Amino acid sequence: MTNLINYSGTYQYQNKILTNNLGLKLQIANRSNVTSTKTPLFLLDKTTVKGSYISSLYPLSVADSYAFDYKGFRYQLTINESEGIAKVHVIIS
Repeated sequence: MTNLINYSGTYQYQNKILTNNLGLKLQIANRSNVTSTKTPLFLLDKTTVKGSYISSLYPLSVADSYAFDYKGFRYQLTINESEGIAKVHVIIS
């Protein structure tokens, strides 16, 4: 069975980089080719040197909050830039 990464938790946030005490490192990147189906921002897992794509970030109605999907789970990312903290949790539908 595949080892699924659970991205839920609290992260330190600085310059579009999210890190936590478990060693995860995520990066918010800007997409150069925005279309009607692709959002301007997307999320990368940069825990390893190679890194991997996670998902597009979809803006929510709450300021500095985004939804993203990964392996069948829907997450919400909320950024508090002034405190240098980002939180990710699973959205239960």
